This record gives sequence, C-alpha cells and structure tokens, in this order.
Amino acid sequence: MSGCGKMIKRGKITAQCGQMEPGADDTGGIRAFCRECGGDYDALFDPTKGEPQPIPGKGRSVIDEVIKDLEARRQVGIVKYGETLKTNNGRNPLMDAYQEVLDLANYIKQCLMEQEEKLGKTNDL
Repeated sequence: MSGCGKMIKRGKITAQCGQMEPGADDTGGIRAFCRECGGDYDALFDPTKGEPQPIPGKGRSVIDEVIKDLEARRQVGIVKYGETLKTNNGRNPLMDAYQEVLDLANYIKQCLMEQEEKLGKTNDL
C-alpha cells in the first residue's frame, strides 16, 4: 500500500497519506493512511479509538526478558525468605499489589520528569 498522498490533519499534527507517522524514522513507526486508502489515521491521535496494530519489531524479545526477570525474582525470594511466594502466607496480597502500583506510578513519573528535563519538552497527558 503506497497511499494517495492526501494531506491528513489532526489538531496540530499534519501527515501525508502513505508517509511515516510524524516524528518516526525509517527504522520504526507506522505508516499513516487516510480512511479512503484503508487507514484509521484518527487512531494515531485518539486513544479512545484504540492503538494501531504494531509493526514487526527489530529488537529483543520482551517476554524472554520478563521470564529472566521472574526467575531472578524467584531466586531473591528463595534467598530472602527460604521459599518462593505461596498463597495463604498471612499477608494481604491485594494491599501489597496496591502499594507496589503506587511505587510504580512514582517511578514512571520520575522517568517522565527526567525525560522532560533532558529533552526540554513536557510529557503532557
């Protein structure tokens, strides 16, 4: 699919049908196509319309890295507690998970703030 070349405008962003998405380079990103050419360009900008389909990746397998991390955490549990995490251990796992999510939100915000400082632009929602 090559696209018709029609200019597609959404808010402050303009792209040409069949061209790489704004800000993307030739090593990644997705091609933008107008509806007439079979695309749903609005999905690139409106999260309520869903995410576009991913393109084939060129990097490492994420699931393989997660499996390695899980095995490392398993070993930490064995060393620290003498066993892996088991059910009915006297703790409230929902509260533990909630507290971990709060920590995660802080780490994500820290990364975003540091990225803003480094790049000199904001990560507005």
